[in-house]
Amino acid sequence: MNFDTFLSKYTENEELRVFDDEDLESNDLLTERINTLEDLFSRLGGKTFNNGLVRVCTKKGAYKLTRCFEKMYSNGKDNILVFAFDWLGRHFAIDYTGKNSTEDQTFLLEPGSGEHLLIPAGVEGFFNYILINLAQDALAAESFNEWFNISKTVIGFDECVGYKVPLFLGGDDDFHNFEITNTEVYIEICIQLLHRTKKLKPGQTINSIRFEDN
Repeated sequence: MNFDTFLSKYTENEELRVFDDEDLESNDLLTERINTLEDLFSRLGGKTFNNGLVRVCTKKGAYKLTRCFEKMYSNGKDNILVFAFDWLGRHFAIDYTGKNSTEDQTFLLEPGSGEHLLIPAGVEGFFNYILINLAQDALAAESFNEWFNISKTVIGFDECVGYKVPLFLGGDDDFHNFEITNTEVYIEICIQLLHRTKKLKPGQTINSIRFEDN
């Protein structure tokens, strides 16, 4: 895979790069798929670009985040692989449903709304075309620039700007409902809230929230 076009337009925050502390030891289908993307993870893995606008997972990060999102979007089935994420905690994943190639399509997974959107590009096309020509659609780049100019904050690799109140609970999609939070914690909270509110009737009141350890 070649990512030169992407790298010519995006600037790495070298001080924020992270590395896996050990090799991925699992021996399953997800690990096999991660290993097929060696070019991606060896060149871009663990890197932050444009002050946190977009980041690329390490191999272990990809494994862990994929398992998290399987609970939300695919009922535990092995049909996605998370490989990158943006400033809003939205993650990008390869869709393997009925396919065996990484050059098919990508999903944008949104934990704050519980929705997922199709991006018609594989991994290489995602970086070299989508993030170059459609950065506003894929990353909400204009909103990020506005937020960054106000906050002057570089988001850490393991952080995102998440919703204080998720959209599926009636939260507003504006800066007043944003806060910097740990990405994995944000995902887990959204997953639990989403699962526990699916059967609520419109207008039904939530009296209390209790989170459970996995």
